Amino acid sequence: MALFSLTLPATRLALEALPPELVGPGRAAGAALAAALVAACAGFARGARGPGRADAPAGSGPRAAPEAAVTEGTAAAPGPGWLPPREDWPSVLLVAAGTVTAFPWLSTLALAQVPASHGAVLLGLLPLLTSGYATWRAGERPSARFWWAALTGSAVVVGFALHMGAGRLQHGDLWLLAAIVAAAAGHGEGGRLARRHGGFLPIAWGLWVALPVTLAAAGPALVHPGIAPPAGTYAGPGAAPRLGPASPPGPGIPAGSPVLPAWPAWLAWFYISVVTQFAAFVLWYRAMSLAGVARTSQLQLLQPFLTLLAARAGLGEALDPVTVLAAGAVALVVAVGRRAPVHRADEPACRPAPGSAPARPHEVTAASVPALPREEPPQR
Repeated sequence: MALFSLTLPATRLALEALPPELVGPGRAAGAALAAALVAACAGFARGARGPGRADAPAGSGPRAAPEAAVTEGTAAAPGPGWLPPREDWPSVLLVAAGTVTAFPWLSTLALAQVPASHGAVLLGLLPLLTSGYATWRAGERPSARFWWAALTGSAVVVGFALHMGAGRLQHGDLWLLAAIVAAAAGHGEGGRLARRHGGFLPIAWGLWVALPVTLAAAGPALVHPGIAPPAGTYAGPGAAPRLGPASPPGPGIPAGSPVLPAWPAWLAWFYISVVTQFAAFVLWYRAMSLAGVARTSQLQLLQPFLTLLAARAGLGEALDPVTVLAAGAVALVVAVGRRAPVHRADEPACRPAPGSAPARPHEVTAASVPALPREEPPQR
């Protein structure tokens, strides 16, 4: 969650010198390359005898992630293959469409029109939608208290968006809402896949499957990353883009001329590509596999705090009292939502009665052994 909180400020910084095609779809293409390098270094699919036949340590699942494939004193275990098994293709396609393709592109379009601090509070809707998706697809059953907390936080987020837009949603809000819906589906499906495959494979498969689309969308920007776009197209409402250390093209520099982008923008692009789009999702999906999709998603209600601080420190965006109060109100419901029970479909239906000692594995007691029928002595 802390790594995700820097996504919007870093995207905003990258947009000041890079085209939206490179910041949006281009980040996913870079993340796919990073995932491939990690997989190759970990011995992924080395000497594979077939997809899914990995000699992984016990307890790591039939398709262990590369981080669990190397054991002490042994060679790298064969990997599960670069493509998912047939039964997981629908879920992987949803991860590729929502998390890898739609969210980066739509959020990039949104941040061209609204500040990063504004988008941070709007992202408070993501936990509610992810929880709803987990209830539908992952078989989780949040309690009524959980839903009340999630709805309260979402109502604060919607009220904040309407307040900032003078009673109506802005165009950037609509792009961001569409991005949140896509991300909720990607998070929910990735959490389901992580139960069986760990945190690495769901996001890696999604990145590799979406690579043809992301490369096609980012291709022109990858060839000419320094071409100056028309003034004001993606540097914020009414502002001209800043290309590199110099000001926008003046009388002596025709618009559209190649200009080397500034290094802070490239550093921000590296962060949203390698860290946000890849490494953070490995940890996030792993957490969802352990604690559940709905419960883990509620941690993102704390994300506006860190994002607002990053936008203030890195971009110099002003924080008005309404923004701070909205972020605080959204964070308050986290305590309630985190303590509310959420039952998972794979949990055992029978639990020990309150006050009773927990059952120990392989413990045999007199009560657990059925009584044998008594044999009557033979009559003479």
